[in-house]
Amino acid sequence: MARVDVLLPFRDAAPWIAAAWRSLARQRFGDWRLVAVDDGSRDGSAAVLEAAANGDRRLHLVRVPARGVAAALNRGLREVSAPIVARMDADDLSHPERLGRLVEALRRHPEWHAVGSRVRLFPAPNVPGRMAAYAAWQNRLVTPEAIRRERYVECTVTHATLAVRTEALLGAGGWWEGEGPEDLDLLLRWHRLGCRVGKVPRVLYLWREHGRRETRRSARMTATAFREVKARHLAAELAARGIGRVTIFGRGASLASWTGALARRGVAAEPADWKPGRGVPRWDGLAL
Repeated sequence: MARVDVLLPFRDAAPWIAAAWRSLARQRFGDWRLVAVDDGSRDGSAAVLEAAANGDRRLHLVRVPARGVAAALNRGLREVSAPIVARMDADDLSHPERLGRLVEALRRHPEWHAVGSRVRLFPAPNVPGRMAAYAAWQNRLVTPEAIRRERYVECTVTHATLAVRTEALLGAGGWWEGEGPEDLDLLLRWHRLGCRVGKVPRVLYLWREHGRRETRRSARMTATAFREVKARHLAAELAARGIGRVTIFGRGASLASWTGALARRGVAAEPADWKPGRGVPRWDGLAL
């Protein structure tokens, strides 16, 4: 049994998957196995991966009909036997020290349930300005306290950078297979369960930007889908704390959307028009 099972779902990733394998093969930490789940590829991705592995017994390939990334992840989770599950995407690259540093971080912090790392987007000409700003914001969040504090802003950790204690992943029920971002849902579920997520303050993961990324094409990754996942978890968190009425500060369509999303989940949400940059509003209550 390996110490780390790397879980990699893929569909039609033939242009990149060999490079992803090579980045794993160069890891200085060698006690890993790749659980690669072919989610209905039609471009020969699995054959490309097998050729790159060239008989390496650390490759464990599972083929399933196309059902989406969350279902593929849950199928791969059934194959996991290691105490740590690391994530990776088929179009990205891992730094040679990535797995070793993540394993060491979990050893040094037994109170952490999961750990990620900083990321670098590449190639630079393909990176939109908003994505660069997002990565810079996310890379500033390193401690469990900072990651928890910003949890409803956006995904605070790039999902594919994570190494997770297998028991924490199983205890949370694996990945959500609904119509929305499974990575944000998992992070918010962990926070509600009291799990602590940290980050190695170093770039250990290279996140490839290209036009075929699911984040650019999928209806599961729209602003509306993200807001619905946030609202679902926020409403549950408020209910657990006995809070049934909130004030939402914002403007225009975004303010109306958030008010409606929470109202649909039984939260009485009072909108308050406020533009960032104005003085900080005063109110009596609790800031989550």
